[in-house]
Amino acid sequence: MSRTKILDLKYLSFSILLLCLVSISENLSLTNKIFWAALIVISIFLFNLKFKYKNVLTGLYALGLLYLQFTFDRYIFSEEFFIHCLGVLLIVKYAEINTKNNELSFCLICMIISITSLINGQDILSSVIALSIIILSVVNLYLIQQKEVMDFNFKNVLKYLSFGLTIFPVIIIFYLIFPRAEINFRLFNPSGSSLGIPDTIQLGSFEEFSNSDEKVFTLVNQDFKKEDLYFRVKIFDFMEPDKSWRPTSGLYFYNQFKNSLKIKNLNKISDTYEIILEPYKRRWIPSLNNSEPISDTINISNDFYNQTFISKKPIDRKQQIKFQKYNIKYELSDEIKNYYIDLPDTISKDLVDWVNINKKNKSNIQFLDHILNTFADGTYFYNLNPEVDAGNNYADFFLKLKEGYCEYYAGTFVLLSRLANIPSRIVSGYYGGDLNTVGDFYEFKQKDTHAWAEVWLDDRGWVRVDPTSVIPALNVKKFFK
Repeated sequence: MSRTKILDLKYLSFSILLLCLVSISENLSLTNKIFWAALIVISIFLFNLKFKYKNVLTGLYALGLLYLQFTFDRYIFSEEFFIHCLGVLLIVKYAEINTKNNELSFCLICMIISITSLINGQDILSSVIALSIIILSVVNLYLIQQKEVMDFNFKNVLKYLSFGLTIFPVIIIFYLIFPRAEINFRLFNPSGSSLGIPDTIQLGSFEEFSNSDEKVFTLVNQDFKKEDLYFRVKIFDFMEPDKSWRPTSGLYFYNQFKNSLKIKNLNKISDTYEIILEPYKRRWIPSLNNSEPISDTINISNDFYNQTFISKKPIDRKQQIKFQKYNIKYELSDEIKNYYIDLPDTISKDLVDWVNINKKNKSNIQFLDHILNTFADGTYFYNLNPEVDAGNNYADFFLKLKEGYCEYYAGTFVLLSRLANIPSRIVSGYYGGDLNTVGDFYEFKQKDTHAWAEVWLDDRGWVRVDPTSVIPALNVKKFFK
């Protein structure tokens, strides 16, 4: 067989590698993308060197890279974190390709990433990329089994691709089992798969929850007022350059600020309450502010800095948990306050100018009231399905469109507060619920998902502010598409 031009399998693998990295890089920060680019160059250089104990050092090298990825993900164990770890391992495996076994391992990771992308992708482009990865990986697996690599000409390329396309019927079936939101075609109700709060939020993140009646938990009524029923689940306190918000874990806070946060007072009060969790297959535990679980039926870890709780195991059966209420007074150092006013340099100049003009000669409380009064002036609308998509542009929402729902208002409120050097953060969870007067309990469903803000005032500590509460009743639109 003529071999005037040999198809280099490593070049094909490199193409697959780039497609995989593109498919999983959507949630990567710019810093992390630079890290991955540098990692490719450094890894290829290192793995071309010959040295003693190379296999052992390769393992240590990979573990070190995974720890760096853990740091870039701000110590958050999430679906995205594990996908990003696959990306790191994929780069390492590509760099050491020199045997058939390494090539097989590389293709296996590529197939896992493509399937993950196919399940989670919410647009046509990501689906096309995932399908391309699968087809090229199948071609790669076919080629590495050949004793002699065929010429790289048009006829043989068609043969490679036709072989890869034999898996296409399987892909179509897979695509129908996990239908894409872009097509608006579903074989089952996806509410169970989207139960809870996302790991990152931006304008529009809660829209998929707005019409879900799936039950999450029940509050045993003890004469609660509905306006006090703000159950916190996740705190979003870090804004990425793309203006999406993500949470900071208690472990990260401990490493960064372990000597900075002090408790002035911690007094147990007589108030307690109980909730009954549904088997929602997640580990987060909803809780009211300034409370702590006292149940011994479930192993729960406490994120002290955020006042949130995580079960050591997913909630896979009904659980009843009792909470104890406390009076807590914190003292934040200047270091932590600076963290809560940190913003990327991608914030719109229009928002910066609005804050500079409207903060002038106002105290912090007066400025916060001014933001709320702006939302309440009759030009803003609360709508679960905004007629115009603001993308992730807070300036467009605040200054032009003026129509959105909870995370629009909470995110904008926190953003404006931080621009005025007022420490603030987004709190997400569940609000209100439905009172069952017969059984005397509140039922919380997925549609009760809500986001609000907390601002730090030196004389009062963290203060809850719900910007959506000031929208005039006539401006509330709750219809669904």
